[in-house]
Amino acid sequence: MKYIDDAKEFENEELGYENEIVEIENEEGMLIQFFNVGTLDFNGKTYAFFQPAEEVEGIAPDEILVFEFDETIGELLKIEDKELEEKLLQDFANEYLGEYVNEEDYLS
Repeated sequence: MKYIDDAKEFENEELGYENEIVEIENEEGMLIQFFNVGTLDFNGKTYAFFQPAEEVEGIAPDEILVFEFDETIGELLKIEDKELEEKLLQDFANEYLGEYVNEEDYLS
């Protein structure tokens, strides 16, 4: 997935901070708008978290997606390790969303 660096800022009243809307090119070459809801550094790598800014088939509107951001090539890399992905989503929830009783409501 290619990250298109043409961000537009917006205020997310629900979460109480400003985010950016970015366009991400999927494998089929379609541009899809996502909210960039945060980043985390973990084990020397940068991970970016996104939420759909528009309706996307197969992705719930409140689902948070995480990708490794490879700065050298400017691309988002899919995380193949499901345990790592769950750890990153948990760390994201703790840092950005606070601790919720039912995190399944926020993390798909």
